[in-house]
Amino acid sequence: MGADRELRPIGNEELVAIVAELEVERTAPITKAVANGADLPEAITRRRLEALKTEGLLRSRAIGPMPLWRV
Repeated sequence: MGADRELRPIGNEELVAIVAELEVERTAPITKAVANGADLPEAITRRRLEALKTEGLLRSRAIGPMPLWRV
């Protein structure tokens, strides 16, 4: 955070708005995949795999032959 930014408490309404915005960002790829014809469970699984890869939690052999629905 920059030194020129002032920290201030936020109210519940602002917090709800921030959480809603983050939720939309998180679920947008799933919504887009379903709109393009993907199955909802498949879209969710793919999104979870992407999140694991992004967070560095998924290693090439860590999951092995486990079915995608168990990831």
